[in-house]
Amino acid sequence: MSKSKLSYPQRPPQDSFVCKHCSKRFRTKGGLYNHVKSHDPEQYLMKCPDCQFTSLQKSNFTKHLAVVHKKNLEGKQIEDNFFCTFCNFKCTTELQLKSHTMRKHTSSAKKEFRCQQCLYATVEKAALLKHIRIKHTMDRPYVCEVCTLSFSTTSAIARHRRSHNQEKPYICTHPKCSKMYADKKRLKEHLMAHKNQKPFQCSFCKYSTNRNDNLRTHIRRNHTDSKPPLDLNSVYSRYQESLTNTTDDTEVSF
Repeated sequence: MSKSKLSYPQRPPQDSFVCKHCSKRFRTKGGLYNHVKSHDPEQYLMKCPDCQFTSLQKSNFTKHLAVVHKKNLEGKQIEDNFFCTFCNFKCTTELQLKSHTMRKHTSSAKKEFRCQQCLYATVEKAALLKHIRIKHTMDRPYVCEVCTLSFSTTSAIARHRRSHNQEKPYICTHPKCSKMYADKKRLKEHLMAHKNQKPFQCSFCKYSTNRNDNLRTHIRRNHTDSKPPLDLNSVYSRYQESLTNTTDDTEVSF
């Protein structure tokens, strides 16, 4: 058969999946399905039976149950059977362990995605794009529907939305402590306080803290006459090291 007579299945044209609610177009059926959830979140919202956490994404909901409550979707207990060979991090799934190893134990020289404007480097393209948006372009594409404030990340706007209804889904699991937070990052910093971990160290004195914003406030109040560039990469490395003992292994951008 000649090449001219060969026929191949036709791919659907780009952006061929259209939302019936707002006419927004998507390249994939999955993208459209995730978008449709935003029009009627109560119909698709998954609610944790043990805390106030909610999610529209099944993958995020599954991760929350496994990481925070050590349970699967059926409510059965699961254990941390996967252990890092480089540190004492442990988790419930092999995928979590691979992600942890890649993010936390890849040398700087092997980090493929590098910022052209500073020394930031990462193993993930998405993390680099997020870093550029937050630190360099200052884009704020995510707008609150209630008050029209805009934010640079989905996590930031999600945290802000919880401020409207006072939701605090992140709960401290330390004995005799039940503090609750709207932000996962704040919970991690709180857990560091329980362990007396203070990775953010002042370049001018012996002050150290478990929060980056506290360090910046300290420098602004006490060292206004001396302002050499803050070594954020060094601070970031210490901060990442301090998080290796936590069960949730989400990469944090500065």
